Amino acid sequence: MKNIYCVFLIVLLASCHRAMDVTSENINTIFATKDFSINFIPVNGSDITMSFREDYMTFKKGGEVKRVTVSYDDVARINAFVQKQFNKHDMARGERPSVIIYDDTRKIKMRVPRYGNELDKLIKTLSL
Repeated sequence: MKNIYCVFLIVLLASCHRAMDVTSENINTIFATKDFSINFIPVNGSDITMSFREDYMTFKKGGEVKRVTVSYDDVARINAFVQKQFNKHDMARGERPSVIIYDDTRKIKMRVPRYGNELDKLIKTLSL
């Protein structure tokens, strides 16, 4: 019985995300895993999630889910968008609007000013 509790505790601890500082090094560390997600939490509207695994992206908005192959150009556009939000990041309190980048163990939360129009343009450019 003790073994079951120990295994449960290890699984529980392993499943928790460790919050990391908003730095380009930390973001690039998560991107380097090639298995990560970006959660966009806008001021108005529903959350949007882009999950990446190798050459595929799963796009979730509301009840809609799409899985698409991403090209190098798509990745460059997404990376440029995230870089632009990183440059606008501030330390203000609050949950919205924000961009959360995470993998299985790490999480970075950027609080950024309004980015909804730019995100909409990105989504249209990616044909999602």
